[in-house]
Amino acid sequence: MSKVVIDNIVYSIQKIGGISQVFYEITTRLMRDSIYKVEFLECENANENFYRKLLDIPIVSITYFAKKWLKLFRYINPKPGIKDTYIFHSSYYRTSRDKSAINVTTVHDFTYERSKSRSFASLVHIWQQKRAVVNSDIVVCISENTKRDLLYYYKNIDENKIHVVYNGVSDEYKKLLSLDCIELPFEIKTYCIYVGVRRKYKNYDLVVDAISKTKYKLVLIGSSLTKEEKEVLDFKLGHDRYLCLSGVSNDRLNQLYNGAFCLLYLSSYEGFGIPCLEAQKAGCPVIAYNSSSIPEVVCNKNMLVDSLDVASVLNVINKLKSTEYRTQIINEGIAFAEKFSWDKTYRDLSALYQKAMNKTMNTHE
Repeated sequence: MSKVVIDNIVYSIQKIGGISQVFYEITTRLMRDSIYKVEFLECENANENFYRKLLDIPIVSITYFAKKWLKLFRYINPKPGIKDTYIFHSSYYRTSRDKSAINVTTVHDFTYERSKSRSFASLVHIWQQKRAVVNSDIVVCISENTKRDLLYYYKNIDENKIHVVYNGVSDEYKKLLSLDCIELPFEIKTYCIYVGVRRKYKNYDLVVDAISKTKYKLVLIGSSLTKEEKEVLDFKLGHDRYLCLSGVSNDRLNQLYNGAFCLLYLSSYEGFGIPCLEAQKAGCPVIAYNSSSIPEVVCNKNMLVDSLDVASVLNVINKLKSTEYRTQIINEGIAFAEKFSWDKTYRDLSALYQKAMNKTMNTHE
């Protein structure tokens, strides 16, 4: 039985988010796998995280550190003190200082490196991520684009330790047979969906501008709107043409995807793009920007816009109005999204664990 230590630090850094979801999906499968003995490092406040609340981890498997030390400990590489060879996989850019540890780091994106304006916090993130990558035995990139970025920013890295393991998409996303008994915010196919934060690189403003030139309504999935955002939406769309929903479950989001005309995902940069796969699996067409990792997770390239302007977005929206074309896009998207599963993600990751363990054991014999 191989020992694996998962560093749950991300659950104390964010209350919900893509990285939390990734490690939730990995951990649920890891704990069910009889070939591993799993232990965890965790801050006392981890249960405030949405995904951590869903995990049933035995208390005896957890080594805690006090919440008051989080601001410091999140940047300090831990030393569990384990003598036998084991896998150490941190959820957020830490490595074990034990000589017996096989360190695994998952790299999600290079958003901070690409940013033209860098705060002190972003510089610290850049430093921490690079430190983890350099000191790791296995580096997992969640897309080919992320791997390319890593090789670009880290010129001297050993490419042999870099592996691409795609994220999955939950089985809770699927095309529903009927929406008759489901309450939707607007009539079916009369609204478009936007999922995620509304930062500049996500091109949220372009989404609003494009919707304003149509008769469609807009459903925002994410944090609550600020006063300024509400004012802009009221001016450009009118108060009855938009709705913002927070803390949406997978089941509810699946319903919203099923009822939507399309998902608008015009982000300039993504390490992966899970919402694109969620939507396609639910039978919701995706209109996205042709950049970074997005071509890897959107089936039909005719749904990608090459220019970030209203005219380009409206052109694809108008194509989707054709029933025949829309049906084709939906069917292709469902089939494509089925190739991405969290079970496959886990199998690929576990194979890396086992290969590294066997290599280390054979070296020590």
